[in-house]
Amino acid sequence: MDSFTTWLLVGVIVYWLFCILVGVFSYRKGSIDPAEYFLAGRSLGPIILGLSMLATAQSAWLMLGHQGQAAAVGLAYVANYSHVVFMAMVALFFFGQQWLFGKRFGFMTPGEMFGAYYGDLTRILMVILGVLYVIPYSAMQLIGGGTVFEVLTGGAVNFTLGTLLMAAVVVIYVFLGGLRAAAITDTFQGVLLVLGIFILAGVVLANVPGGFAGILQGIQELPESWRLLPGENGAWGWPFVLTYAIATVGIYTSPVYTMWAFSARSPRIFRWQLLVIMSMIAGFYYFILSPIIGGGGRILFGALERTDALTPMIMAELMPTGLALLTAIGIFAAMNSTADAYLASISSLLSRDVYKQYINKDATPKQQIHFGRFMVVFVVVIGLFFAMTTRDVIALIGGLATAFGLQTVPALLGMLYWRRLTPAGVNTGLVVGMITVFLTYQVWPYPLGIHSAAWALAANLLVAYIVSLFTKPVPAEKQQQFRAVLQEGQKVYQEREAKGLNKLRVFAK
Repeated sequence: MDSFTTWLLVGVIVYWLFCILVGVFSYRKGSIDPAEYFLAGRSLGPIILGLSMLATAQSAWLMLGHQGQAAAVGLAYVANYSHVVFMAMVALFFFGQQWLFGKRFGFMTPGEMFGAYYGDLTRILMVILGVLYVIPYSAMQLIGGGTVFEVLTGGAVNFTLGTLLMAAVVVIYVFLGGLRAAAITDTFQGVLLVLGIFILAGVVLANVPGGFAGILQGIQELPESWRLLPGENGAWGWPFVLTYAIATVGIYTSPVYTMWAFSARSPRIFRWQLLVIMSMIAGFYYFILSPIIGGGGRILFGALERTDALTPMIMAELMPTGLALLTAIGIFAAMNSTADAYLASISSLLSRDVYKQYINKDATPKQQIHFGRFMVVFVVVIGLFFAMTTRDVIALIGGLATAFGLQTVPALLGMLYWRRLTPAGVNTGLVVGMITVFLTYQVWPYPLGIHSAAWALAANLLVAYIVSLFTKPVPAEKQQQFRAVLQEGQKVYQEREAKGLNKLRVFAK
């Protein structure tokens, strides 16, 4: 084992020990309170929640998948980064409203929220949807961890061992500390992953002759197909680029982000998330830094057989030990920060919406938490199986997961804006949408060059609308009960606006 591998293992172990210690600290605080374990006591402020939501969304997709695909496909892939705009719109139209419902009715999971409005069948379908979303997305992080270990250590730590190590660490601290442990670690991990991508871009600029101008010149010398749609592999025409970007919005509409919304101390925090995190930070590294890394990486290394290995190759061949170690920790931070939040959220879905609702209605808070912890281990085992058996690149696995996450959109629209959608319509649409994701991803991949998420959402919306024409709507008193919460929230907002109290204050309570 060479010195770099030794230092890498030492650095990663120290970082992972920190994560585990946070889990131990959070365990002492949340071991008997479901709201504390599952929602961090609904107390997360703008810095912690903003960076946690940023870190959860980025993952191995940003640090490995995006750069590799940008290098392999070309500028056509970069065009799909328009999803940043779509995700910001979701934050604007959905997060604050869900926070109001969670605060007013005490919801801990999206299943509880949708079940209270549409009925128990919707609650169960949301659990199924959550599982279908979390397993491939968590597996994507484990695949990333195994890939980084294998490439950076030259095989001394192979893919399987690296994947198992990462899974074990995430399980330990989420098992102990729940969403609070995920939020605290994600705050630091959000900083680390942003730092990591800045380092990657800086190293690429330093190694391409002429820096940024050299990258622009080098791109002109690449095959013309790399610079134009549909990309070098011919798959990234406008229909796929646009619908892939829409698919990515499924991160913010997934059950996981409903729980982040419930965990916020105040809805004003989402303005910080929208204006600073998504518009400024994420926008900059997607539209500036990622193309630099992808384009510069293609110039430096040529076409790679294994696209997800581009980032580890930059680290192994171009970085001194110190920078490579810091960047590696940033990559692991990106992957850990996604896996931990998703595991914490799915444990709450299965504990609250299945165990307490149908298996043990009299479950004590302690029993709910114990069951949730068991579910963390169970879901990771399934995720490991998926990670060991799939052959797709990271970017496409992420697209599969978010395609499932996007299927909550009709249910959200019906509850917040489009009140003619009925429980039967929403439930039928959800089932059709989930089936369509599978068919257009696995059986007939991307028909007509359109991503499976778009096919599924279109089918979901169409079926929900048609079925709603012939079935009973949500009872008027239930609609009024939910509408009153939104109206009350709007009234409070307007009163605060009149007093000048709605200005963005990062440290405001």
